[in-house]
Amino acid sequence: MEQKRLKLLNMAVNLYHDLLYKNKQDYLSQWEFLAKWKIEQLDIRKFKIGYCSPNSPFVKYYAESLEKYPILKKECLSLGLLSESQEGIKDALIDTFLFPCFDEQGNLFNIAIYELKKGWKLFFPEEPLAVFGLKQATYSFSDCGLAFLLPDIKDFFVFQNLIFPTGINPSIVCLKGINNLILEKLELLGVKQIIAIAQEIPPLETDLETIVLPDKGSVLANLKAALPYLANQRFRRLIEVGLEIKNIG
Repeated sequence: MEQKRLKLLNMAVNLYHDLLYKNKQDYLSQWEFLAKWKIEQLDIRKFKIGYCSPNSPFVKYYAESLEKYPILKKECLSLGLLSESQEGIKDALIDTFLFPCFDEQGNLFNIAIYELKKGWKLFFPEEPLAVFGLKQATYSFSDCGLAFLLPDIKDFFVFQNLIFPTGINPSIVCLKGINNLILEKLELLGVKQIIAIAQEIPPLETDLETIVLPDKGSVLANLKAALPYLANQRFRRLIEVGLEIKNIG
């Protein structure tokens, strides 16, 4: 993506995140909704989760710039940040939650968007490497040599909550399914073993150990089913102790 378009996308991500994170009293219903997915204040900050309110905050915040610089307005319309009608321009992402996707170096490359009435979509649907949580999991990949590939962002945060006592979270969500590009990147990041929940893994000529487990209907059940397969026994024991601490072992 061109740098100027990426810069605009970062502007929107930062604005929507700041509004949600720094104005909790104005967004109590949104905070309550996220809490149902085990998304807490620390998660909102760590993953830069944002929310675009119905009052078009991007248009209001950058009103003077959009009026002064027609090229900026055109770029925002073209990118899909703004929409235009007879009533004027407004935010195109109104009433949606934004879950930014960063690469292992922390560079934004896509956004997973959740709309209450319509569900999930990707801001850039053509992006082959559509992964949520990659930046935050990179250290954990190399630390324990393991990656959990989870099917949904909601599962991701429940899973994270379950293994929180370990201090490690080697999990990501493959938003377009698992592909060879993702597997190759994980291998480069030091992953030796992959456990995928309810997802197919394409064939890959590699020494990477891949295990596919069916979805048992709950994140806890999926995690318990995966434990016997973990090559890293230290991490396995940490999870078991963590579940015991939570009284759900």
